[in-house]
Amino acid sequence: MKIKEYLYRYESAGQLGDSPTLYKHEIINTTPKGAWVSLYGGVWASSTCHHHAKKWVSSSSKKRFAYPTKKEAMESYVIRKMRYVENCRNNLERAERQYAALRKHDEFEAVGDVISHCDELLDRNIVYSDDSGDYDKVGVIVTKAWSGS
Repeated sequence: MKIKEYLYRYESAGQLGDSPTLYKHEIINTTPKGAWVSLYGGVWASSTCHHHAKKWVSSSSKKRFAYPTKKEAMESYVIRKMRYVENCRNNLERAERQYAALRKHDEFEAVGDVISHCDELLDRNIVYSDDSGDYDKVGVIVTKAWSGS
């Protein structure tokens, strides 16, 4: 009987700062350059999802989907989250620059009521909660969290 081998990957379970979850991906087949792994706990042979339920993982790439050890998987997770935070910061900074530029625009006065309402919402840490147009208090604005205020 063949001993099952696994590659490991950490993922966030949710969007609310949940702790990382470790996933074990069974190695289905190996080649000199890497391995095919099961994505969904061994259902890779299912006729309904056969072509979606397995993934190729290079054995030599720096950036891989899954790793041979839990330690390497955690290191990858930390790097991915650091990059995600940096991307979010860059997106926020770009949005703030665009918002500041909008305030200087010639047609700003035409939408002044909307802008002042948005300023008020930002000051009170209120953002859109859904696409309905209703406002809901959902948390602290990211810039305030980063600055420690």
